[in-house]
Amino acid sequence: MCTKPFARTLEFLWQEGHTAHANPEEAENEALQMIDVYTKFAYEQAAIPVITGRKSKLGTLAGADRTYTIEAMMGDQKASQAGTSHSLGQSFSWAFGTQFMDEIGERQHVWQTSWAISTCFVGGIIMTHGDDSGLMLHQNLHQ
Repeated sequence: MCTKPFARTLEFLWQEGHTAHANPEEAENEALQMIDVYTKFAYEQAAIPVITGRKSKLGTLAGADRTYTIEAMMGDQKASQAGTSHSLGQSFSWAFGTQFMDEIGERQHVWQTSWAISTCFVGGIIMTHGDDSGLMLHQNLHQ
């Protein structure tokens, strides 16, 4: 793999979250809420226009029910996956035995989510607001 600082590296630093829910609706709502948080952050704080969508089955995280993404178009006409949110279903809770006790005292497997942006997002800021002459940051990035 060819490495590029902030774009394609051997190690990633993540802002990442995981949640566990009692039912699939709560988990799905959380996954959608987090992709919305990332979309707003990209627009309002980083001044990066993104396309929000759902990955195809092939592009969905292995083991997840659904993967949502924000994709940023870079100056070189390549898309950068700027953030993801996954509705994991119960596959991981079955694999790892993550359970809770429901209202009637029975053990149930949780419905999970996972969501993250990485140092690639910093690369997206640089590629969006920079060129061969340097980097011009949007005023919101200074706050």
